[in-house]
Amino acid sequence: EVEVAGNIYDADALINFAHAKGHGGAGYGGAIKNLALGGVTGRMRGAEHSKEREGGVVAFHEAMADVVKAVLSNKKGKVLHVLWIMDVVEHCDCAPFGMIPLVPDIGIAASKDIVAIDKAGLDLINQAPPIPGSVADTYGLKPGENKFLRIHGVDPYTQVIVAEKAGLGSTQYKLIEF
Repeated sequence: EVEVAGNIYDADALINFAHAKGHGGAGYGGAIKNLALGGVTGRMRGAEHSKEREGGVVAFHEAMADVVKAVLSNKKGKVLHVLWIMDVVEHCDCAPFGMIPLVPDIGIAASKDIVAIDKAGLDLINQAPPIPGSVADTYGLKPGENKFLRIHGVDPYTQVIVAEKAGLGSTQYKLIEF
């Protein structure tokens, strides 16, 4: 049983506005993580994190996918995911300290497909050149490299693959720039 936040569950439609960033446990925080950990009660969030401690990263990603499925269960065709790919830092926004962005501001993405938007966000971040003076210097990060894997030791692409297998969307996308 998933304890979905009341206002989210009761809403007729949903705009999922998420900030792309790294996450120590999930590797990456975007649209999926935003709903999986932000669209539920604190007790549910704790239960998801316990899956990580008990079963590892894949179990955590599977729990996140299950939760997102429940959060979106009564919103078929009434969800837009917006991903802020600016001020991309290596840790979650809940970290009690400031960070220098990892890459230059990329932009804002929107999609009805939660998996596609997170896959696109990851790809764009990984293609971007790192910002000198950021944590990228510590890891010697380069454009085209899986940045959050190097920083956290967790492959963030596992999250989108698990979500795709759970039926939440597709890792295939078409990027339209304007």
